[in-house]
Amino acid sequence: MKKYALLFTAIGCSLAVVALQVSRQKASADIACHTVGTEAPRMAVLVIGESWAARGRLLPGMTEAIFERLDNGSVKVCTVGYSGRNTLEVLDAVHADFSSQRTGELLEGHELKNIVILAGVNDVVQHVGKESYTAGIQGLIDYWPGLTVEAVEIPWVIETGVSSGLPSQIKRFLQRHIFDEGKHEVIATYRLALAEKNISTIRYDAFIPSYTGNEHLYAPDGIHLTSETYRSYGKYLGSHINLN
Repeated sequence: MKKYALLFTAIGCSLAVVALQVSRQKASADIACHTVGTEAPRMAVLVIGESWAARGRLLPGMTEAIFERLDNGSVKVCTVGYSGRNTLEVLDAVHADFSSQRTGELLEGHELKNIVILAGVNDVVQHVGKESYTAGIQGLIDYWPGLTVEAVEIPWVIETGVSSGLPSQIKRFLQRHIFDEGKHEVIATYRLALAEKNISTIRYDAFIPSYTGNEHLYAPDGIHLTSETYRSYGKYLGSHINLN
């Protein structure tokens, strides 16, 4: 028992050291907005997430798809991406960045109706554990009471596409064995954990059912989509969010 206690102590210390080595200033919010129409009622949709929600990748397709579903009025979609952050880190950033005043300034008179959570890729790549992932998603849902908040299924990606230095590789290795039973492929596990919390999601598989066989839709890193596919993904999300 003493031997195992020393082993786990060593692992814990190593993880702490590595985490300190790889810690750096987190990327600030990357925000892009697009509006279609000028008439009332003026609704707004906020997409919150990691790099998949950054750089306006989903625009203008998402806005246009939502506008086509409206009987009247106009719509503004703002995408907010925190590149490199896992879901709990996105939640922390939202608490820091999105007061009611800040949100109102961003939406410029449009009434916020829907929140779409586009996060989870960094959770599986960093191996933070399914409990951390589900806690982050639930926290983001709870942050906007009274609104329609939907999470999107974690997309299929390949971990081998991650490019990082040795300290980050060591951190991922340790976390993979501590939180994910040493497994590389954990997307299905994280998805199931979210379903077991009775959190409904917008399906990713109806857009791209798997990475294998659809590699041409992804960037060379296997972690992101091509620019054209991101635009199509925006249209897909705009066609599937709940507007009721």
